[in-house]
Amino acid sequence: MDSLVGARPEAALPKSTISTICQAIVAADDSWCRRDLANVVLHHLFLDASHVKTHERQQAEPILTARP
Repeated sequence: MDSLVGARPEAALPKSTISTICQAIVAADDSWCRRDLANVVLHHLFLDASHVKTHERQQAEPILTARP
């Protein structure tokens, strides 16, 4: 969060605003991940995977994406 606040000091948002936005994004993502797919019919499913380094001094993390 500090990198978001300090990236552009002239356009900085308060940490509480950034926290509220991040919480809303996490809630929306959680809701999307838990949606019911029982009635979804897939004819094709495309998968792609890669290893992405998201933070300095950490190992790359595997990320899997799927698109119907």
